[in-house]
Amino acid sequence: QIFKTRFGSICFGSLAIAIAQTLRILAQGSVQTGAPGSCLAACIFGILEYSSNFVTRFAFSYVAVWGVDFCSAVEKTSTLLRTRAVDVFVNYNFTYVVVWASASIGGLFGVVIGSIFYFLIGGHSYIAMVVTLSYSIGFAMMFLAVTMVESIVDSLMVVWAEVPDALSANHHSEYQRLVTSIRQIRPFIAPDSNI
Repeated sequence: QIFKTRFGSICFGSLAIAIAQTLRILAQGSVQTGAPGSCLAACIFGILEYSSNFVTRFAFSYVAVWGVDFCSAVEKTSTLLRTRAVDVFVNYNFTYVVVWASASIGGLFGVVIGSIFYFLIGGHSYIAMVVTLSYSIGFAMMFLAVTMVESIVDSLMVVWAEVPDALSANHHSEYQRLVTSIRQIRPFIAPDSNI
């Protein structure tokens, strides 16, 4: 559905990110020339770029799950941030750490495998190149795999925040595991409250 009916929403969101990145790069260029006020502009456009990346990440989940247009998805994302900001930021930061840690471990695993194969075939002279290439390949492969998982986690966060009762009705055991985990992290939540 994304590539058929909602491709324009994805393109519009990507355009918003590209505009924010372009403004930040232009402002950083003016910082190097010493233009007055350019440091402030670079800071403001850097915050704008980070904010647009953050908001579009969850807006894309709204577009993918519910098929809404991008502007409605941004509106729903702002509502999500007003009502569940702590959950969204914790989700964002934990998945960020997991993505980079997993990709780095994948890179190290690639170095081990690449080095073993290199020494098995009798090579000894280009080890630095083999290590660098093996790390890059392992990192890239793991990064791509974990980035897909990151999108799934974002979509689960959006669905969990919007309609937790649907998860309870359709997948009750998973719902109970999530509720138990959240209550372990935040014990101050009332037992009868809707998480």
